[in-house]
Amino acid sequence: MFPVTAYPSYALEVKRRFEKHAASLLTGKGFEAYVPTYKPTYRWNNRAANARLALFPGYIFCRFPEQRRLQVLMTPGVYRVVSFGNSPSPVDEDELMQVRKLLASGVPVDRCDDVAAGEVAAGERVTLQAGPLKGIRGIVIGHRNSARLVITVTILQRSVAAEIDRAWIGCSAWADAERDVAASGAPNYLSERDSC
Repeated sequence: MFPVTAYPSYALEVKRRFEKHAASLLTGKGFEAYVPTYKPTYRWNNRAANARLALFPGYIFCRFPEQRRLQVLMTPGVYRVVSFGNSPSPVDEDELMQVRKLLASGVPVDRCDDVAAGEVAAGERVTLQAGPLKGIRGIVIGHRNSARLVITVTILQRSVAAEIDRAWIGCSAWADAERDVAASGAPNYLSERDSC
């Protein structure tokens, strides 16, 4: 066995709806595998959905030494290691930690398919100062007369968002956010906030 935390995390492309099973197979081989999941907020036929779905469908995260990449790739359901060129690219550990914290907080989250990694740059990068998400870093964007915190996993170009209370950010961060959004020329969704 090897010390798993000594190695970087990689994103693995896996068969869709097979994420949890592929992660359990990798864990059985001695690797640390992680599948971020969320509980969707939709109903059908007057029943609520109770399933937990993969937050990034078709992808899981796994720590392994590069010398054992073949053993990872031979796992059923694993297609490839996300790479640039011929070498696997590790996931930014800080981004992965922010996703873990967000999911552990219990705040309802949703996939943010409508916001690509490059589209959230007009918002302000903040660290939340209060509430159940205290200490989590992300980008604040306006959404339906409220604020959302968006965390992006850059290597996958996928984002996750959670609706937040504007009081969790703090007044100074809102002032900075309004200034930066005004300077960028983007629509200012932040100006409709409550006064501090």
